[in-house]
Amino acid sequence: MEQNNEIIALIISIFTTLFAVAGMQFKSMKVIIVSQLLANTLLGVQYVLEDRLSASGIVMIAIVLTIISFVFSYKKMDFPIWLVIVFCVGFAVVSVLSYQNAWDILPLVAVWFFAWAMVQKNSAVCRILSLCNVLLWLIYDIALAPSAILTHAVIIVFTVVGIIRQDRKEWAAFFKKIFGKTDVA
Repeated sequence: MEQNNEIIALIISIFTTLFAVAGMQFKSMKVIIVSQLLANTLLGVQYVLEDRLSASGIVMIAIVLTIISFVFSYKKMDFPIWLVIVFCVGFAVVSVLSYQNAWDILPLVAVWFFAWAMVQKNSAVCRILSLCNVLLWLIYDIALAPSAILTHAVIIVFTVVGIIRQDRKEWAAFFKKIFGKTDVA
């Protein structure tokens, strides 16, 4: 049965990857949020299949955050900071209650990056926070959840591609303000 779960998790990882990669290539926060909703739903199933309780619990709460974030984005309303903090505390509670080993701290920190990414109005900032999120998940996957390694590695590559394609002028202007003249753009 466990081998069947691994095979199913690997198949699901293909679709998880496609949804996550596609979303990071757009400027629209609504598109990014919907793609994250689909990707996180599938990722949660992967972690359940691999018996990673803390990771799956955190991802399931992240799905709720993503849905609420989409509603706020759709209505063009600001996501309240207090609500982000409530979710971050909720993530910590789930992490403590489902703690299996020291590696379980990584999904917690990763999802905090995700929480702040999903409430951004600026897709450039969202992509940077998402990159931090995915880097931490990749480390966790290498240690405990092999079916998601390729998923997160590919997401990292395409998030960087999205940053280069969509955000290089924004980041060049940002660095120019800080450091003076740059040749990035």
